[in-house]
Amino acid sequence: MIEAPFTNPRMFQSTLSNHRSHAEITSVLDDLGILYQVITPHTWQKTLLPGVKGRDELKIASGEKALELYPASGVDELPDGDGLLIAHYLKNL
Repeated sequence: MIEAPFTNPRMFQSTLSNHRSHAEITSVLDDLGILYQVITPHTWQKTLLPGVKGRDELKIASGEKALELYPASGVDELPDGDGLLIAHYLKNL
């Protein structure tokens, strides 16, 4: 599972970089014959972070939730737990 790249016209450089990275990653996966599914952030967030809104609040909540679910991860603090939560979402489908 790969999170869809974000698009924000007010953050043009970040959006461009994000889309470029996404295209490179999916291209390599395609070349290697690895199947993947692209999901929107909302897909996993509504399940694991219900009711949380706003970019900053989501980043804080995702870090807290990741540490709650995986306290023995060896990480005392996460800037955000998006990757870990996406993996958790996929594991529990």
